Amino acid sequence: MLVPYINYKNRVLVFVTDLIPLTGNLPVVYLASVDIQPLIAMEEKEKFLEEAVKNGYVLVFEHDYYTECATLKRTNKGYALNETFALQELDG
Repeated sequence: MLVPYINYKNRVLVFVTDLIPLTGNLPVVYLASVDIQPLIAMEEKEKFLEEAVKNGYVLVFEHDYYTECATLKRTNKGYALNETFALQELDG
């Protein structure tokens, strides 16, 4: 799976493609049903989510109707949305 990282206005945008197609798929155990190696996918997804929190990545959810972009935070229940916004708001 290709997950592009783009440097833009001193931020890193990550188009999370089918790794996290919707914000509802944020929990580590919510994987695509077509994934043939779910345990490896969960490991890789957890590493990516931790990296996203640590580095303050802006995740771009191109499949999510309600949330275009978000940053993440780690909670005692896992990962959660921190800030949500439209991509054009990075210009302001």
